[in-house]
Amino acid sequence: MEDILDEKGNVIGQREVNDISNGWFIGHAIDEIWDFEVLGVWQEEEKTEAAKYKLAPGDFKLADINNDGKFTNDDKTFQGYQTPPIRWSIRNSFTFYKNFDLSFLLYSNWNYKRVFNEAKHNPTMTLERFNSFVIPYWTPENPSNNFARLNSNMAGVAYNVWQDMSFIRLENISLGYTLPENFTSRLKLSNLRLSVSAKNVALFTKSFVLWDPEYAGPTPSYVTFGLNFSL
Repeated sequence: MEDILDEKGNVIGQREVNDISNGWFIGHAIDEIWDFEVLGVWQEEEKTEAAKYKLAPGDFKLADINNDGKFTNDDKTFQGYQTPPIRWSIRNSFTFYKNFDLSFLLYSNWNYKRVFNEAKHNPTMTLERFNSFVIPYWTPENPSNNFARLNSNMAGVAYNVWQDMSFIRLENISLGYTLPENFTSRLKLSNLRLSVSAKNVALFTKSFVLWDPEYAGPTPSYVTFGLNFSL
C-alpha cells in the first residue's frame, strides 16, 4: 500500500501499488509480459552505438526508452500475453460420394508469446549444450536480427527474448469407406469399413519457424489404418 498525501503532506488515504517483484501491475493481467523490448541485433555498422551500452555487434539491441544509456525498470514495457487470448477450433464430419466419410479437427492458439532464450546463445545454460536444432546464430556473414552471436554478452542485463508462438494446427483427419451391404453380406459380414487417419497433419505458425510452438519441441506425426466390421 502507498499513502496518498494532500498538498500539505497529510495522509488522506492509501492506494494499491504495483508489485514489481512478482510482475503484478494494477490494470494488467497477471500473465501480461513486462520486460525489455528486443529491437533486433546490433550490426557491424552500429558498433560505435552498441559500445555505449558495453555491447558489440551480434548482441541483442534492447529499447532504451528514456535514453539514459542504462537498462532499468524504467525501460521495460508491456508486450503481450503468455496465455493465448484467442483460442478456436473447428471439428466436422460428413459423408460424401456414396459411402465415403471424412472428419477433421482444426484448432488454434493465437496472439501469445513464450520465452525463447535459445535465441540469445549462452554457453553456461545446459540447454545450449545439447542443442538439436540448427539455429542460425548471428555472424558477420549472417547478420540475423532474430538470433544473437555465439557467447553473446549483455553486460549483466537480465532479460528474456519473447517469441510470438501463434499457430493453427490440423490435429487430425480421417477418411473412411464403408463397403456396400450387398457385397459384405456374401462374406457374412456387416458394417465393413476401411479407414486411414493421420494425427498432427499440418502446423501453420505466425512467425516461429523452428520446433512445435505448442509443446516447445518436435512432435511426431502418425498415420493409422483401420478395419472395422460386425459379424
